[in-house]
Amino acid sequence: MMKKVRWKEMATGVVLGTVFMSPWSSLFEVRPYTNVQLVSVAKADTSVTITANFRKTDCSFQCIKVKIPGAGYDTIEIRTRHLCDGAKVDKVFITVDSKDLI
Repeated sequence: MMKKVRWKEMATGVVLGTVFMSPWSSLFEVRPYTNVQLVSVAKADTSVTITANFRKTDCSFQCIKVKIPGAGYDTIEIRTRHLCDGAKVDKVFITVDSKDLI
């Protein structure tokens, strides 16, 4: 004979587990770099040079992509791909607001 499922207790356990584990999940996240700080943004006629400081971890760099959404863009997003312990890690390296391009 099957026992009754105790939905109230199960829901309470799920809620408590989510609440108490959420702050800890970032501890297990793979980070190819830390402490990213925008240093300068220099706009020329046909280009933009973005300079940033960061601390590199043991992950190996794979590629970098720049995303500019549309002609009237509000932000420039720089994404990187790293290989960390055999896993590909795609992260947003930095987002530059259009007001910084003036």
